[in-house]
Amino acid sequence: MASVYLESTEFESLAKEVLSRASVLHFRARGVSMWPFIHDGDIVEVRSNNGAFTHRYDIVMCRNINGHLVVHRILDIETRKEITRLLIKGDNLQQNDGYIQPEDILGRVVATERQGRRIRLDSRWSRLKSNFWIKLTQMGKQIKLLLIFIKNFIVRKY
Repeated sequence: MASVYLESTEFESLAKEVLSRASVLHFRARGVSMWPFIHDGDIVEVRSNNGAFTHRYDIVMCRNINGHLVVHRILDIETRKEITRLLIKGDNLQQNDGYIQPEDILGRVVATERQGRRIRLDSRWSRLKSNFWIKLTQMGKQIKLLLIFIKNFIVRKY
């Protein structure tokens, strides 16, 4: 397979074009923000959204609030006064990216390919695993805060 390296603005333009015509885009992931579900070097399969509704915990290719193209997960969908906002975050990141608009989504990630094996990310089982991961990382933050509290308590006491 031939490799083509593009700057992010060129890649975004190409991704939009491919998804508008072919409805499926494959590219090699770079970075660890979506670990453990998407690894650095995985081939990511993105399907055109075509205006379809996205769901909480879907992984999407979108433009974040800083204008960067990212593949992150939808953590929350908020609708107020007929305006919908989507909260996105990388699974391996401490902070969320903030809220984006539905029109910032280019497509939905449905699978990756790792070491020649296709891994579906849109199946019921995958959603269950991702939901567990999200809950586990949220508990991790609470446990960390509890440990800090205990440490501060002990330091003040002695």
